[in-house]
Amino acid sequence: MPFCLHFVTAEASGTLADTSAAVEALKEAGAGDRIVYNQTFLSDQTDYRTAIAAIKAKKADAVVLVLFPGALSSFFKQARQLKLEAEITGMETFEDEAEVKAAGGAMENAWYVNASDPSDQFAAEFAAKYGLQPGWAAANACDSVSLLADAVAHAGPNRDKVRDFLATVKDYGGAAGTYSASGDNRFLLPAALKRVEAGKFIKIGASN
Repeated sequence: MPFCLHFVTAEASGTLADTSAAVEALKEAGAGDRIVYNQTFLSDQTDYRTAIAAIKAKKADAVVLVLFPGALSSFFKQARQLKLEAEITGMETFEDEAEVKAAGGAMENAWYVNASDPSDQFAAEFAAKYGLQPGWAAANACDSVSLLADAVAHAGPNRDKVRDFLATVKDYGGAAGTYSASGDNRFLLPAALKRVEAGKFIKIGASN
């Protein structure tokens, strides 16, 4: 029996894009036939019992959750209540202390992929100003604004020149680390494999 993979995704542009990219990567790797469940749900949905029952019936090996806080902890709690044995994994929304607490222990040992830890300088400045550590996507949001500001300062208010500047960024030192433009309208951010342990987020592997 091949490894069975299931996707559960919120209906929002970013989450749908994440799942689509993962599915395409699996297909390119010749593993597209392992995806046996791929369903989308309204972003604010919190009742996943019917979906979990369907996933159990398909004998899932792993479930990839691309859900927002609120929905995420609800899925974990309901999966535990319904005794879903599949491994549950996901992305950056796992890195949310409030969500881990709301899950009541159901997220313990869950692993996920996120951007690598923000730079020490950004983390220190964020903590000094707000009294807590940066949450998921905080460093990315900071860099998005900073990159646009740098592009306008360099190229002026000309969208084509701004686009060209962003497409050629190299070794940019930002809140999310040091990275470059990929050449296909993306940035090659460092990533990390992490796990939830005792309410903390522990890095277990990284990639530049």
